[in-house]
Amino acid sequence: MAKLWTKRSVLSTVTTIFDPNGWIAPVIFWAKYFLQRLWIAEISWDEPITGDLLTDWLGFLNRLESITQVSIPRHFLPSGKYKASLHGFCDASVSGYAAVVYLRTVKRDGTTAVHLVTAKSKVAPLRTRLSIPKLELSGAALLTRLLNHVISTLGKLIELSEVYAWSDSQIVLAWLQASPHRLEVFVANRVSQIQASEVKLIWRHVPGELNPADVASRGCDAPTLVDHPLWWGPKWLADPVSTWPPTTLHGTESLPDIRIAAVETEATPSDPLLASGANKAVPRNVGPECAYYLSTTRQILETSIVITICVYILIKTYPKLSIPDKYYVKNDRGGKRLLVILLALLWGMEIGFKFASRTVIYLLNPCHVTTLIQIYLLAAPPSKTVTALFRIHLNLLNGPLLAFLFPETASRKIFAEAALYWIQHGMMFVIPYYLLRIGGAYNIEPFWDFNWAIFSYCLNLLYHFVVLQLIAIPAQVNLNHMLCPAILDPFDGPWFRVAAVAHQALLCPLLCKLFCLVSEFCLTKFPPTKVKPQMKDSLMDTALVQHPVEHHED
Repeated sequence: MAKLWTKRSVLSTVTTIFDPNGWIAPVIFWAKYFLQRLWIAEISWDEPITGDLLTDWLGFLNRLESITQVSIPRHFLPSGKYKASLHGFCDASVSGYAAVVYLRTVKRDGTTAVHLVTAKSKVAPLRTRLSIPKLELSGAALLTRLLNHVISTLGKLIELSEVYAWSDSQIVLAWLQASPHRLEVFVANRVSQIQASEVKLIWRHVPGELNPADVASRGCDAPTLVDHPLWWGPKWLADPVSTWPPTTLHGTESLPDIRIAAVETEATPSDPLLASGANKAVPRNVGPECAYYLSTTRQILETSIVITICVYILIKTYPKLSIPDKYYVKNDRGGKRLLVILLALLWGMEIGFKFASRTVIYLLNPCHVTTLIQIYLLAAPPSKTVTALFRIHLNLLNGPLLAFLFPETASRKIFAEAALYWIQHGMMFVIPYYLLRIGGAYNIEPFWDFNWAIFSYCLNLLYHFVVLQLIAIPAQVNLNHMLCPAILDPFDGPWFRVAAVAHQALLCPLLCKLFCLVSEFCLTKFPPTKVKPQMKDSLMDTALVQHPVEHHED
């Protein structure tokens, strides 16, 4: 009895094909595109496949046995002295796009060999129909990532003389020669990613009929792949360099997706110390890739909505904020002075690092502003201002937590600069706990009072959308991810700022209340020295009541 094939069983079969290096990528692509056809046909998971779809699938399975004829050498490096270069090819079709990488070696006697290293393919997205040039550009971006991965993996084993990237799209090659700020957002983002490649790529044009990536972007069955004249290493690539296809680049005037009214100058900070040293090798850190990730319309719309809502909430919340009239303080001036000195040293080192690395603009990041607030809290005498700032500080502990969960130290290259990152963010938890032990002006609002949390969060949003964003846009520096999301951001996409505003609105008050509960438990279990173990008042209600402040005339 013939097996009943459904979308579920087809997917299960496709996932059993093990090809981590992509050596049979064209065959895998055919299977992935077939799955996409099942989605387009709106076939349910357990609905039997019939008609042409079933015929195509059964034919694919019958021909899949031919894949056993494929033979890949385990070792593709020649013996003795040789010169090696990497060659990556990309291509696209209406079905998808692909990239494939080859290693070309030339021995001293002139013997040349070309070996397949790895390949990768992706089907074209269904929700957003992309033009062929944009799919070709997506293939070029995929190739760039693949080449960087290969070099990072094999770089210590093989000394490469050149790294070539080949495309049969003249439009893509012209886009790569243009400045991203002249391009539309989709194109500009991918061009920026390619131009920011850690490895210098030599882009060249290859005719479509000589491009081995063509078969991977369209797919084929196993027998066709076994005897394919290009896939296992284009013969022309083994010929002398002088015989390779010539590369002739066209102008950018008639290119699609060009900003007609774009300004022909790069946005660069007027002061070289401001951001000229920002690490461009880190993806989405600096440059047009960040500046044009979001459209101007979206930036204006989101900023207007945030400012309007925050100002309204601040006006409504401010009268509800309460601060005790009496202040108490423990005689702990020595400890506070020691912490002030430590924080001042950390802040001074951070300033020095930023001037030395020519990234002074990063001093505007919230973590550095928080350090300044902590210095003030330790140095200033008890007052309502101190209490207000302390409560705001406690309601914004989400910053250091996210800094620990998703550290960003790749741009910190100076000795001990990365270590300072961890120390500085660690102090953002240590200082509030220490101040809660002192009590007095350092007290928190009642547990079920969320007015301070709402007020603090709105101030934080205004700082990001008004101060950081207005400075980040002309400088093209991604201050605290106000211009574009991090590469690993789970909310990557045009809605990343909206998602961040939503989940941070929950994280801020929850962290504050949790921190205070843990602190109250610790202070009860391990009370400060010279203070009675029993707390007079709950930390959640008012504060740790200690000795009253006395003012004396000198």
